[in-house]
Amino acid sequence: MMLLAIGRKPVTEKEERVEKSLEKVLSVLLSKGMIISATYIVAAFILVVVLNHLSKKYREKIDPADIRLNAFVRSVFNTIKGIVVVICLFAVLQANDINITSMITGVGVVSAIAGLALQDFFKDIIMGIHIVNDHSVVVGEVVEINGVEGIVLSFSLMTTVLQDLNTGNTVVMCNRNITQVAKVNGIYDIDLQLAYSEDPDRVKEVFSEAAKEIAKNKGITRAEYLGIQRYEASGVIYRIRYYCSPKIHWPMLRASMAIIQRYIIASGLEIPYPQMDVHHRNM
Repeated sequence: MMLLAIGRKPVTEKEERVEKSLEKVLSVLLSKGMIISATYIVAAFILVVVLNHLSKKYREKIDPADIRLNAFVRSVFNTIKGIVVVICLFAVLQANDINITSMITGVGVVSAIAGLALQDFFKDIIMGIHIVNDHSVVVGEVVEINGVEGIVLSFSLMTTVLQDLNTGNTVVMCNRNITQVAKVNGIYDIDLQLAYSEDPDRVKEVFSEAAKEIAKNKGITRAEYLGIQRYEASGVIYRIRYYCSPKIHWPMLRASMAIIQRYIIASGLEIPYPQMDVHHRNM
């Protein structure tokens, strides 16, 4: 025993500190909290990989031209992955005996403030999801949104971009401001006001002939006189209807109005206009 003790190399103070540090590191790494934390992280990583795989597989089945659905699916999966990461973070902190109650409270306060600051952003997203679910906006189609008739150039969960068919301007609309979407079917009406003194049969004869000439315009498939629509204070409203592609609606409207004006002038039909009677009184 003496020989063993004498032959053993003495441990220096530095080596002893290193050994104690290694023991502490090993004790931390092999502690219950670290093992549970590692389990949570591995599980979260596997779940994120699975979500990425499912997202890719699902989007492969979607038509690449369907930009709306692709954007919606990508946003949904990204949101789920974000939730998984946040839950994993809180679980790791809790497993290492870190009080997350105050942290969650702080996150709640920050979230409330952020929610107020970003409420328009969330409104855009929610309305965008509604539009995707309803299939009311498709790139390349002609729609009327908030009174603007145009071709859909692009769509996202935040904005909808139209090319105004009347002016050619590019109109960018935040989705939260979209209150009404109408798919244009290519049916257009021209309402004309004539005096009460005009004979309805005479009006029918003139406007029926005008409708026949309107139908001869290249791009208009059909036109017809519909008759009296309603009575106004200063005259009677008559309607002519024509059918054409929505993309050439405005040029066809101008051409049709020119034809109608020629027929009104030639037939002598009276279009009422505001008049003021002035009575002079001699003193």
